[in-house]
This record gives sequence, C-alpha cells and structure tokens, in this order.
Amino acid sequence: MYMCWLTSYWIKQTRMSSLSARVYYDDDSQKGMIQLLVPNNENIVRPNVQLIFTVDISGSMCSAAICKGENGQDLNQGWTNLDINIHSILVSIGMLNDGDCISIVTFDSNARTVLDWTYMNNSGKQVAEECVRKLKTQGMTNLTEAINETGKLMKTSQIRENCVSAVILYTDGEPTCDVQRPSKYKQQFDKIKEEVYESTRIQYSIFSLAIGNSVDSFLLTNISHVSHIPQTQFLCAFTVNLMALIFNVYKSGSHIFSNSILTVEGCVNFDLCEYTETKTLSDDRKCINIGIISNGMNRNIPYTGDKVKEITLNGFSISCTEGNDKTFIENEHIRLRAVNAIKKKDVNEINKIMSVAGGDLQETLREVNMGIEQYNQTWGKHFPYSISQAMFREIRTNYIDKVIQKYTSEMFEKYCDIGESVFAKIKPPEPSLLQRIQASSAVTRAAPMVMPDEFLRGGGCLANPNQNLSCKINEEVTEITIAKLVEWFVDKKEKPENILIKSTNGYSEIECLVITETNKNTVVCDVHGIHLTQWHPIKIIQKTSSGEWTFPSYLSVNIMETPQYVYNIVLVDRSNIIITSDTYSIEYATPGHE
Repeated sequence: MYMCWLTSYWIKQTRMSSLSARVYYDDDSQKGMIQLLVPNNENIVRPNVQLIFTVDISGSMCSAAICKGENGQDLNQGWTNLDINIHSILVSIGMLNDGDCISIVTFDSNARTVLDWTYMNNSGKQVAEECVRKLKTQGMTNLTEAINETGKLMKTSQIRENCVSAVILYTDGEPTCDVQRPSKYKQQFDKIKEEVYESTRIQYSIFSLAIGNSVDSFLLTNISHVSHIPQTQFLCAFTVNLMALIFNVYKSGSHIFSNSILTVEGCVNFDLCEYTETKTLSDDRKCINIGIISNGMNRNIPYTGDKVKEITLNGFSISCTEGNDKTFIENEHIRLRAVNAIKKKDVNEINKIMSVAGGDLQETLREVNMGIEQYNQTWGKHFPYSISQAMFREIRTNYIDKVIQKYTSEMFEKYCDIGESVFAKIKPPEPSLLQRIQASSAVTRAAPMVMPDEFLRGGGCLANPNQNLSCKINEEVTEITIAKLVEWFVDKKEKPENILIKSTNGYSEIECLVITETNKNTVVCDVHGIHLTQWHPIKIIQKTSSGEWTFPSYLSVNIMETPQYVYNIVLVDRSNIIITSDTYSIEYATPGHE
C-alpha cells in the first residue's frame, strides 16, 4: 500500500529554501539522526481544512460520561458520552473559518451522511451546529459501513488544492455489527484512501478520539492516529490539541506538508520501530513517510547505517548541515526504542530503557508499566497504544503526559488558545440523562449554560477585587486586597520586598497574578462573603475537620453580578491559599496546585 504516499516523491526536484536539515552521525556506533528544521511562519495564512466527522451514535454512547474531580468526586451533570462528543464537535466547528469545509457521518447498526459538505461561514456553522445538537443514540456499532460512508464523502471532497484533509472518528466501543478482523478494516480504509488519491490527488489523515475503556485500541491504532481518553471530560482538551495540529500543518508557497515523504541518498536503515513506513527505491535510496510536518516544530528521524548524503522532502531538495551531538543521537534512538517497547507492552524492555532514559520519558515509562501491571483491564489496556503513537509522530495530543509536552510551537499554542476560547463560550449540549430524570420526576433542574473549565485544563477564579487576604509583609501579619496586588504586580507600583500570602504551607511567596476578562458565561457565587466563579475547587475548613473539595455551584449560594475581571493567584511553592471572611474559611485551589 505504498503507492499512494510514495507518488509525491516523483515531483520534479527543486530547492526549498525555507526548510532545512541537520544530519547528526556517530561513526563509532554507525547511528545517525536527521533533524528536519521547520521555521515558524507566523505571517502565512493557515491552509484551509476539510474535515469529515465520523460519529459513533450506538447505544453505548448513551452511557453516563466519566467526569471526575481530583478527589474522585462526580462532576457529571447528566451528560452522556454522546453529549460530550457533541460538545467536542461544536468546539471544532467554532474554530473553523469561512474557507473550511466539513461533513458528518453517523453510524450505529447502519451509517448515513447527516451533513453533506458544507462551508463554515456563519450560515454553514449554524446548519452544522443544529445538525450536531440533534444527534441521538441508537443501535449497534457497524464500523464497516461507517468507513464505506466516510469513503463516499472522501471521494466527493470539495477542496482540491492547498488544503489539509482529515477524518476524525469518534467512538467509545468496538464493532458489534458486521465485525471483521482489524487487518480487514485497515485494508478497507487503505483502498479508499488510494482511490481518493488517484482520482483527486487528496491525501487524508485519519484520527480517532476514543473515549472510555471499552474501545478497541488495537484496531483503532491500525487504521488511525488514535488518542485514548479514559475520562470523557478531557475529550475537548484532546480536541483542541488535534485541531491545533491540523491548523498548524507547515505550508510553503502552495505546497502543504500534511503527508510528507523524506527520501535520502545513502545505505541507511529507518526501520527502527513498528510504526515506521519505509520503501527501498534502490540500494542507496530509501523513502520514509514522516506524516504531518507542523509549523515551527522540528522533526527528528533516527536511522542506522552510513551517513546520509542527500535529502529530499516531497521531491524538494533540502539543504543540509552536519551536527555532532552524540547524546542527541542516542536520546532519539532511545525514544524509538521506547516507542517499540510501549507498543508491544514489553515490561522487561521498558525496565531496561528506564535505566538510561531521561526524566519525562522515565516518568511515562513508569506510568505505562503501572497501567500494564495494575490497570490492564481499564486505562492501562489502551494507554500504551495512544502514547506510543504520539511519541513516534512527535505530536502533543493532551496537556497531561509530560513526555509529549515539548512538541509545540508558538503557532500551535495560538490555535490552542483559540480552541480554549471557543470551549469557554459555546453552550454545551442539553444533558441527556438529566432530561430523562426530569421526564419521570416533578423536580426540574436548569441545564448548565457553559461546560466547567475543569473539563479542559481546570480553572476558576476569585471575583472580588476588594477581597481581603491574610498576608505577611516584612514579617508583619496584616491584610491586603486583591486590588492592592493588582497595583503591585500588574500596574508595577512600588511594593514591599517581602510579600507572603497565607497558605496551606503557612505563608507563601506569590509567583504571579493572572487577570481574566469575564464573558456572558461567567457565573459568580457568593460563598459566605467570598466571591468565586462557580466551578472553582474549594475546601470548606471546619473547626473539627478539613472538609471536602467541592464547587461553589454545588452549595446554596447567592449569584452575584458579574464583574469585568476575575483573578487567580499562583504561589511559588504551589500550595493553596487560605481565605477567610467574617465567619468562614476556605482552602482555595491555586493554579499549579498538586
């Protein structure tokens, strides 16, 4: 199945001045590493995208979404897995521009196109949003038909040039209808992709957002770039990172590097990992598929054999310089060695690599081992597939796993910021489970108007600039207001040298003050005189106990008028702040708390 991705090699070779490479080589070990240097083109308008959302609406998607707080408390307000998927798709739609185009396939026992190709101007977005909000669960899971129906849309793609094309598959289970071997699903998708390329010259990337612990991760890994999301609440965080990856595809002139083939002159071996796709063209010429190249994000391709002599990328000749950092070479080879061990769930090999791995990689390897040995029937069954793919492709899929946090750039973060802004403003879907409860009960509960910040990165803020905080200034205990902190830390007015805020560690140094402008979805609660946004984690401090973590929204509180700004205080030691009103004390979870 190399023909589709190999074809781009035959483009007439010309010099590409913007991309370059550095070739590292160790004569003693005969190990090398190609570092593709990708500039950060901030002034270039991103390419248009066309997306097919292929959405599982089978009966299992009616299950209650897994939404937990840091102490295991249930944050779900009646949302199902499908509800959270709907919200994720709405966030994606909100991030798109007029020149982008989408279509939507749903599948249960059958598959159907519920939205044909539609451009994402204002009217198109409205039509798409109405379509998505109407999705309901039913039937079994027929992935065979889902792929066929998706293929029909791939063949009728509306944008034929200067575009990034992708399928995003949403599912929470495994096929239960017209079930085939995993290899058959891969052959089915590969055949469609090849036919699409032959007729349209469009190459699709396939992504899966797989929620819960009932998914077939092995199958999804075979047909797509899979992200496993054990807690449904984090689906939107994965969505924001995926959309940022799609938007951030590197563009040079009219050429877009969403599917990139690196070709080298020299007797080399790239087959160091099971995920690697290579093709030998002759004794001294080899191709490797390196997939998406992202704006401002370098790519590292380890190899063994002779020193590379010449490099082309999608037929463009790449200028090269030499590097001699042997540690860099070894670390990248260890990365691919780790990818293989994780994918195979080889605990013994993982333990060997841990003895030579750096901090973040070591931590991830330790987590993988824990999942394999202790949680193999839940998240540990799936995590190795998703994290190994992300490590191999050098992409960031979430905000949690440290080993992949370095795969970012200024433009990537810019697109994440756009996605988080959309997430904060868009109205979440009606909680399906809540609707059923209310249908059989006299009790009516208002549906949430905004998804809690905790579903993305965590969050929440202090909402009263006149709130008094206990502090220690030059060893003297006193009280100051948040407004005074604004003067000192933001307005840069002269301030005392030593300012410490009362915290769970006694008194702690302030690292920074974060000011956020509110919007129509900001809700402020009065918790016994302390004004907080409704989803900020707090712990009520009693005389006889330390209390339990909760949210202002869960308490019997008054709703206050929304101010223009809300405030967050970050402490150097990452402890939590103690705030006291006339009769009440709370522990306030600060950003970065443990």
